[in-house]
Amino acid sequence: LSDKVIVISEKMAEYAVNIGVKRNKIVIIHNWADGNLIKREGQKDRVFLDRYGIKEGDFLILYSGNMGLAHEFDTILEVVSRLSDVFLVFVGDGPKKEYVNKIVKKRTLTNVKLYPYVEKKDLSTSLSITDLHLITQIPSVVGLNMPSKLYGCMASGRPICFIGSKDSDVSSIIKKADCGRCFEIGDVGGIINFINELRSNATEKDRLGINAREFFLKNYDKEIAIKKYFDVLMSVYDN
Repeated sequence: LSDKVIVISEKMAEYAVNIGVKRNKIVIIHNWADGNLIKREGQKDRVFLDRYGIKEGDFLILYSGNMGLAHEFDTILEVVSRLSDVFLVFVGDGPKKEYVNKIVKKRTLTNVKLYPYVEKKDLSTSLSITDLHLITQIPSVVGLNMPSKLYGCMASGRPICFIGSKDSDVSSIIKKADCGRCFEIGDVGGIINFINELRSNATEKDRLGINAREFFLKNYDKEIAIKKYFDVLMSVYDN
């Protein structure tokens, strides 16, 4: 009965077609972040680094957002268990937070820390303190789930490590933007090599971060999404 069906990713559009939605009814409008709220900060905020126990020169991986059932954490926990001088900070909550906490305690991973969500006004500062953003997704939810944290990570202008299916929307976007690296679940060695590459090459780390911000501004800023929703509503109204 609908005139238009809005989905939030290309793979979700494919899924909708496969369950019988007519392709000419589907409109893809990605989720977004506010590029005026989340910016590429030039300097890491010392207050936040101190809050998370990160010293000057430490390499930080940040997972910010929902720790949900669609996310996978065993791979990155194995990575940091082998890299004691790399810190992994979770900022958020969700049904898998307790699972991660149990693994951290069981394996005595002193370089992994878990914190609650930050206030919205502090989000840009929090996202910008990291050397590398982490996004994960289990393959079975590709087409049903789209990690919206991707857009905030890109807006912050920092490189991204994605752990999940190479056929996912996240993997496709990161490759198009040239803003990070994508790994299958379990590719511990590949992720370690990538981290070491970024640690030894600040120019490459900056290049990936700048690419992330620029691609975000061209495709996923808040104003772009608003215009797309407006255009869909007007097209339905006009018809």
